[in-house]
Amino acid sequence: MFTNVKRRNWLLYLVKIIFITLLIRPALAHQAGIIDSHISVRHTTVNWVYTLPNVQLDTLYLSNFLLDNNQNNVKTLTPSQALPYVINNLYVFNNNDRCRIVKADTNYLAKIKSAQFFLTWRCKNILDNVLLRDKNAILPNSTVSMEMEEISFSSEDESKKRQNYKNFTRLSIAGQSKNFLFSKDQMNHKIPVGSLLNLWQKTLVDDVLNEGISTELKHVLSVINDRNNAPTNMVNNSNNQLSASILLDESKNYNDFWQARHFINVGFEHILLGLDHVLFLIGLMLLITNVRQLVLFVTCFTLAHSVSLTLSVMDVVNAPISVIESLIALTIIYVAIENIWLLKKVKSGKSLSQLSRYRWLLILIFGFIHGFGFSFILKQIGHEEDLLASLLFFNLGVELGQLLIVLPMFLGLRKFTQIIINDRSSISTNHKLRMGLSYFKYLVSVMTGLMGYYWFLLRSF
Repeated sequence: MFTNVKRRNWLLYLVKIIFITLLIRPALAHQAGIIDSHISVRHTTVNWVYTLPNVQLDTLYLSNFLLDNNQNNVKTLTPSQALPYVINNLYVFNNNDRCRIVKADTNYLAKIKSAQFFLTWRCKNILDNVLLRDKNAILPNSTVSMEMEEISFSSEDESKKRQNYKNFTRLSIAGQSKNFLFSKDQMNHKIPVGSLLNLWQKTLVDDVLNEGISTELKHVLSVINDRNNAPTNMVNNSNNQLSASILLDESKNYNDFWQARHFINVGFEHILLGLDHVLFLIGLMLLITNVRQLVLFVTCFTLAHSVSLTLSVMDVVNAPISVIESLIALTIIYVAIENIWLLKKVKSGKSLSQLSRYRWLLILIFGFIHGFGFSFILKQIGHEEDLLASLLFFNLGVELGQLLIVLPMFLGLRKFTQIIINDRSSISTNHKLRMGLSYFKYLVSVMTGLMGYYWFLLRSF
């Protein structure tokens, strides 16, 4: 068994590792965000609203901006600095003819720390067979790149940064909508606009458009727009297996409930990539002793975050993201401190299940706070008329991710506890096993508490 000195040295060493990790990776929690687009098709124009968090903005374009402008002192890009690179990676074709960019604008969404780009393409003819392309997931000098690239990419690590690129996209045509995904394996999406409009017996009109481009972008757009007559192989090339046609099932309406099912992936990835939610759940799981308690705690957390998620997305309750992020960090700190206090009480001979019998009420309150954290991503993507479906599928994804965290940990701790209970070896060995499990819970609580404290300082000051 460890002496007090050895235990203290081990704990100090672990604390040092935690703080070094936090200093190296300061953006482990909600700062990641997701990339999303809203594309609306008109008579001869296509409007594309492209939103991506600051972290992804810098990952995709910062190194290229520094190379092209011979600068080393820029740490993060503004939307206007990134705009030429965004334009150079998004394309619209109509019957194999590249459409021209006629309007470009930017906006900064301070609440979710994201940049937004408003782009409009005008095509020569009425939209018929439209191909949308997002090639942000690849390097321009790869085998599926366009010819005559103006933007220079020389970083060898650039392709690794783009491997997990995903752009959740909502397409709108004549009052109907369709959700799909741009990624490294799905860069192209074909839209049979003409046949769909004939089927629906509808016509489209262009928006009243005041075409305008800022002066600094004119030289970039003039080069890009000069490529208007795209060779056929730029659309139907040898890499066409990367092109995912979304020829629609014409017997179904775009607004079908199941069109929102991609929100399952959004919710699932959000909770797994949101380390603060993960650590909160881990902290709760450390002291759960039986299945009844597990079901009660998970149910309370699910009900609470579902209510606040719904209220936030429906704009019934609007909470500042900075306040919610700080409160989420405080929930992690509180659970960690309470775990340590309860473990000390257990050492004095008290029952853990009795000590934590009112914890479900606390989980209801904390779950309500975490629900607001979940809602910011869903509000960023947008849901339009599919509010109910979006909420249900997103929440389902969150629950699946939650179970992926909760069940393995519960089963592992339960199995180890059973091994200790059934151990028939010497008393000293059994005591060492019990102390080892107790120290493990102490250390995990300390780790989560320190991370929660770090996040609280980072988000509050």
